[in-house]
Amino acid sequence: MRVWLVEDSSRKPAADLKALLRDLELRPEADLRLVGVASSHGEFVAATRAPGSEVPDLVVYAQENLIVDPTFADVFALGIGVIVATESSQVGRYIHVVGHYSIAFVVPSNDPGAFWLTLLNAYHSQSRERKWKDQVDRLEQRLRDRIVIERAKGVLIQCLRISEDEAYQRLRVLARQQQRRMRDVAQTLLNTRSLLEPAGHSPDPPGEEAPERDEPPFPPALIKGRPMAHAFRGSDQASMTDASGCSHS
Repeated sequence: MRVWLVEDSSRKPAADLKALLRDLELRPEADLRLVGVASSHGEFVAATRAPGSEVPDLVVYAQENLIVDPTFADVFALGIGVIVATESSQVGRYIHVVGHYSIAFVVPSNDPGAFWLTLLNAYHSQSRERKWKDQVDRLEQRLRDRIVIERAKGVLIQCLRISEDEAYQRLRVLARQQQRRMRDVAQTLLNTRSLLEPAGHSPDPPGEEAPERDEPPFPPALIKGRPMAHAFRGSDQASMTDASGCSHS
């Protein structure tokens, strides 16, 4: 477990978290390593952006006047677990953030056992969240690939007057022969179809990107929307293939 500590060196902290982390480093069962210590959030972000820098698993903020600004998006985008050491009376400052991001809170104390439990919980929570995001990304990619394949099938159905199953088999066989993914073969077909369109015709762009997923409102400046694929509807097939540019005998 790789940990960064961000604490305001100009103020005396309520608890010596640096000493706690050093103590936990010496415990084999903790499997913890303190990667670095920064005096501000900006210094920590700059360190993570440096070439060859080691991205930590967790960052612990022990700053009395911590301001959650748009650059925190960089921290969450890297998949870093965030722990804020603060008094319970100050948690309300972060409510608008915890509604969208995983942040763990710990009351500053010099109890290494309690601090270790917070670190452990935050680490595994962040690991689960990364796995869920990876699964969502894979599912979204499969949906995007499905859209492209269905559109290519529609072109073959109209141009060759064949069944949906035969169109699928043609794409499948060609993909195997060329040792390519079926999605790539389908995209090549759609690209070729667009070259055969009459001048002035504006069909839907082949392999059209899916609409973007709604993202949480914080922070709007740096968070990039991730495309979320929509399901292919059978009723779209006619509009998809009407302008295929095919001539029939």
